[in-house]
Amino acid sequence: MARTIAGTLVDPEGTGLDSVNIKFQSIRNNLSGVPIGSIEQFDTDADGNYSQSIEEGIYNVSIVNGTVTTNLGKVTVVDGDAIDLMELLNTNYIVDPNIIVDGGTF
Repeated sequence: MARTIAGTLVDPEGTGLDSVNIKFQSIRNNLSGVPIGSIEQFDTDADGNYSQSIEEGIYNVSIVNGTVTTNLGKVTVVDGDAIDLMELLNTNYIVDPNIIVDGGTF
């Protein structure tokens, strides 16, 4: 089973961030058979929007904006309704003051 990860990445002024790469690297996956180490990655569109179906499992999540990579931490993806990165990470800590995910600053 899979879950859709969807939302918007914006800068502090509210402008969507184009072509930011979001990576989910599998670190443990006895739920859906996704091989450990495999990577699901997708980019934001011109307005900063993203949407991708991710198989169940445990992943390290990072975002790459230009030459800057920010590790967001470990997440567990389980079957369910669509969810954004903020909800998935379940945190409000700051990792990059120039990127805001779905209205909340990491």
